Amino acid sequence: MKKIIVAVTCILTIIVIGTVIVFLKTPKETKYDGPMIDAHEHFGSHWSSIDDLILQIDEAGIEKVVLFGGSGVLDAYSRYSDRIIPFIQFDFWYLGYTAENQETVTLVATELERGFMGVGEVLMRWRAQYRNIPADNPVMLEIVDVAAQKGVPLNVHQNSQYLDEFKRLLNHNENAIIIWAHSGNAQPSIIREMLENHRNLYADLSTLMPTFRNEYGSYWIILTKPDGSIDPEWKALFDDYPNRFMVGGDKQDWASSSFLKDETEYFRRVLGQLDRGIAENIAYKNILRLLSGAV
Repeated sequence: MKKIIVAVTCILTIIVIGTVIVFLKTPKETKYDGPMIDAHEHFGSHWSSIDDLILQIDEAGIEKVVLFGGSGVLDAYSRYSDRIIPFIQFDFWYLGYTAENQETVTLVATELERGFMGVGEVLMRWRAQYRNIPADNPVMLEIVDVAAQKGVPLNVHQNSQYLDEFKRLLNHNENAIIIWAHSGNAQPSIIREMLENHRNLYADLSTLMPTFRNEYGSYWIILTKPDGSIDPEWKALFDDYPNRFMVGGDKQDWASSSFLKDETEYFRRVLGQLDRGIAENIAYKNILRLLSGAV
């Protein structure tokens, strides 16, 4: 009987010790609970109306949204000037402009005079059957100059397979504020190299989450490991370049009405694993700083 008691005691002791070790090794999840600005959304069929957009960012706990589009964005801004940051979006493909058409430069300059606060998203190299425009084409370089002169950010979609031409765009006018959409879908090591060598480059984190893997496949880069912890390379990037990143949603046509809320929760879990000051920079301060021209 005494041996049984001793054996049971040992087993219980092992269970208790094991439980304590597991508890100590499992960090308590801390979510970032501060303000959030979504720096990457499109005006159009993703929302049934601008009121629907506002409702969804309210439900997601998003204070403001950078909204890409045309005149409809300015109309929306006139109604919700405290919630919308208007960017003029143009597309060489579906607007009928070409990489050699000077009317594109005039369009951008005119629209910025009308009240747009930035330019983008400009789709350059993305899915060759749809968008396949070199980033350093002559018209785009002139648009970079216009954005630099106006002191406004320029959001560019340029896949990381085309770094040479993207570097030429960045070097063309170092006063231009260039935001790399989706961080180029690049590995952290590539992003690090680009940030090191181009002081005017910033990056949004839109689409870099598990949600997009479901629709577009596993080639999308994400910020976390399978257990939800932030990838060490990404964390090191955020620690080393706390002023160069911003969050973004990029809701798609196929997405449900809870998409922005789910994305925002994902970002809050990621940012909760960073120092508070860095999390605040990425969540909202960096995009506000770029919009103020204080780079």
